[in-house]
Amino acid sequence: MKTKKIFFTITAVATALALSFTACRKNTDGPGDDLKLGSDNAKVQTDIDEGGDVVSEAFSYTSQAMRVASPQDLADVQAGLTICGATIDTSQLTSQKLITITFDGDTPCNGKIRSGIITGKLITGAKWRDVGAQLLVTFTNYKVENIATSQRFTYNGTKTYTNLTGGLVRTLNISSPVNIKVRGNIVVTFDDGSQRTWWIARRSSFDYNGGNTRLVVDGDTTIANKIYSIGGINRLGYDFLLESPSSLVLLQGCGWDRPVNGVRRHTYNNREVTLTFGVDAQGSPAGGSCAYGYKIEWIRLNGETGSAIIAY
Repeated sequence: MKTKKIFFTITAVATALALSFTACRKNTDGPGDDLKLGSDNAKVQTDIDEGGDVVSEAFSYTSQAMRVASPQDLADVQAGLTICGATIDTSQLTSQKLITITFDGDTPCNGKIRSGIITGKLITGAKWRDVGAQLLVTFTNYKVENIATSQRFTYNGTKTYTNLTGGLVRTLNISSPVNIKVRGNIVVTFDDGSQRTWWIARRSSFDYNGGNTRLVVDGDTTIANKIYSIGGINRLGYDFLLESPSSLVLLQGCGWDRPVNGVRRHTYNNREVTLTFGVDAQGSPAGGSCAYGYKIEWIRLNGETGSAIIAY
C-alpha cells in the first residue's frame, strides 16, 4: 500500500480551514479579516506534513524499516525512494540510520517548487517497524514555493514520529492496526520575512477495516481540559490553536481528502470557527458513510450562529 496519499490527508483539514475563511469572508458578519491567516494555516500544515511524511514513507521502504525479502520488496524499495525534484542520499543508512533528501529548487512538483534539505534518522528502535521506534525528521532551510501564487515559506525545525504499535502502514493487514504519534516544533519564515514557531501534537491510527483502510486522527495535547493538535503564533503575532473535539475519520474508499466524520475548531484573537466534517448537502451528518462535504459555523455580531456548507 502506498502510504503517501494516506499521510497527506491530514492536509484536508488545513485546506478546509482556508476555504472556510474564504467562504465566510463573503459575509461581512463572518469571522473577520483573516483570509491571509487562514491561507497561512493551510500552507504551513500542508508543507510540513508533505515534507515530513515523504521522508517517513521513503524510510519505510528501506532495510531500516524491515528486511528486504523478495524481488517485489526490492522493486518497492526502488519505487519508494523516488521523490519528485529531489536526490536521496542513503550512504549513511547503515552506519547512522539516516536518509538525506535534497530538493533541487527548480523542478515543478504538483504545483510547487521545493529547495533545502530534510533528513530522516531512526533514533529509537532497531527497525522503524518496531514498537516504540522513533523517526526524527529535520528541516533545514526547506523552502516551498506555490507556483500559482509565488508564495514562498521556509521551514526549520523537527518532527518526531513514534511507532506506538509497531508495523508499517504500507503492509497493514487485518490483525495489525498501526498507531503513530507525531510531535514537532517548526520555525516558519513567511514571505514577508516574519518568523514564528508552530507546534504539532497528534496521533494517527490506521486499521484494515475490511479492506477499506481507515485513518483516525486525534489531537494529542490538553490545554484547559480541551484537546488540541496544532498551535503557535501566526504572522500577525496572534496566538492560535486548532482544537480536536472529536476524531477525524477518513476511509480509503471515500477518498483520502474527504473525511467522513470529525470536528475541528480554530481559535485565535477571540475568534472561533468550527468545522464539522462528513455532512450531506443539507449539513446533516452523513452517518459515517461517504459524505458531500463539511459545515462551517461561526458566531455573528448579533450573537446568532452563521453557517455555510462546502463540498469536498
